Amino acid sequence: MSTPDTFGHRIGVFILAEISAASACAVTFLLAYIAYSAFTIRSDSRRRWRIESPVHLFLLNQLVFDLIQALGGLMNMKWAFDGTVHRGSFCTAQGLIKQLADVGTALSAGNVAINTFSALIFRLKPDTNVFRGFLIVAGIWISIILNVAINVGINGASRFYGPTGPWCFIVKEFQVQITVGDFMWMWISAFSSLLAYLAVFLVLKGFITVEGWRSSDTVAIADNLPLSYPIIYIITVLPLAATRYSFLINGHNPPFGVIVFADGLYLASGLFNVCLYAYTRPFLLPHGGDSPDNQSISIRSEFAQSRSDFPRSTILGDTHVVSHLVDRARDRDPSPIEHNLKSAGPVYDTPEMAQPGTLPITTHASHEGETVRKGLPAIFDDI
Repeated sequence: MSTPDTFGHRIGVFILAEISAASACAVTFLLAYIAYSAFTIRSDSRRRWRIESPVHLFLLNQLVFDLIQALGGLMNMKWAFDGTVHRGSFCTAQGLIKQLADVGTALSAGNVAINTFSALIFRLKPDTNVFRGFLIVAGIWISIILNVAINVGINGASRFYGPTGPWCFIVKEFQVQITVGDFMWMWISAFSSLLAYLAVFLVLKGFITVEGWRSSDTVAIADNLPLSYPIIYIITVLPLAATRYSFLINGHNPPFGVIVFADGLYLASGLFNVCLYAYTRPFLLPHGGDSPDNQSISIRSEFAQSRSDFPRSTILGDTHVVSHLVDRARDRDPSPIEHNLKSAGPVYDTPEMAQPGTLPITTHASHEGETVRKGLPAIFDDI
């Protein structure tokens, strides 16, 4: 790797800082809006953000690490202006922040992958205990802090972190610490996510059959499978991990353009995650709840269970329309929602009561607008 001592290198480092700034702004805006929707939007509105399962905490945790990662990249602005990377407190801080972000994003993405894989392949009941979610997130943070604190305590921060090319990171002399304390987690998370989602893909496409699944379940899941967050991590981390591994093991300096591309893709992962969130959960954003199509994304992205899990008296029709009507009724009229559901069609308790050409509606639409919630687990409801 080369330090930004030429004009071209300085431009490349400046581009990395700009990408980091865009990612930091996007993540900050999303976190701010989540806070706004959680504390300001009316409690009975579906657009209000709630922590109802551990997955919501995992998403927040990933966004926080995305922000830390972007801040570490934004610090490259100093090296672009100075024209060189040199030791000091600023360099040490950047190295520490980048290590925190590397391991944090890796563990967060791997955690989501494991939850998805367990729910689909092993058909484990999704964990709805928020406290256990807090414990998992706390465990991630404690393990990362211990990893950094032990190395810094033994080797000293100013010696452990230093210039490593266009930025500051763990210096090359600590190859074992770099591998065990950083690269290993990135590779484990990337490849475990890849293997997990390959298995999930084969199940959804019917190449592998899991006992208890119906073909209609796989069709519903395949429409909007919420696997994109760790997939984004895989795409963005592999080029960076390859360039770092080449430099560390072989002592080979990849072309500077390759370095900028790989690190820029990695630093943009926060921006990608925010765009993905806005696409898959549009009704949580301002004015996002006015379209039935927006509501269908939520329903189609739910994980379906086997037929035996559904109440026998329930008929599943175009449920996202019902969900939309429930939400609209609740936002506009505080009166009981049953009155507002009449315009959508009759409600039937048994299949024999349904007439051709009518819209069957489940009798289990709740007052929270969570249609067929008893039949579909909410493992990734807000992703």
